[in-house]
Amino acid sequence: MCYVVHLLTDSPADLSVHDSPLVRFERATVASLEEALRHGRSLVELPHLWCVGTRSGCGCTLRHVATPCADLWFGPPVDWYPEGQDDLDATKELYAVLVRLVHAGHRVDVLDHWWGDAAAEFADLDVSLDQVDAESFRLFDKHRFRLRA
Repeated sequence: MCYVVHLLTDSPADLSVHDSPLVRFERATVASLEEALRHGRSLVELPHLWCVGTRSGCGCTLRHVATPCADLWFGPPVDWYPEGQDDLDATKELYAVLVRLVHAGHRVDVLDHWWGDAAAEFADLDVSLDQVDAESFRLFDKHRFRLRA
């Protein structure tokens, strides 16, 4: 099992131009989202879908929290919750692309989930990237971030 991260946007831009050794963007389809999620069509509100991969091939080497709580919300790394440097760096690279899209006036949603989690019910969370900085940004399992400036 692994994390799957989908980025949905109204921007027609080719996000693969931002590929690096740590993060890559691959065009996705509603069918591929449905395969990964079993009920993805209901989550697709924007026309351009991307699967976000990392050096691990999936989205696992990004910052994630399985169950967000007061101690593990948006925030910088803490000693008692170890995170690899590649995870931190990859998340900052993803964040930079998200900020670029949002500040250009595009709508952006990000879905984070386990591959094939048919029982996943997503919580929607409005996230202002002007209030969450790159060091504090992390993904939450079974959440759809609706990103805003």
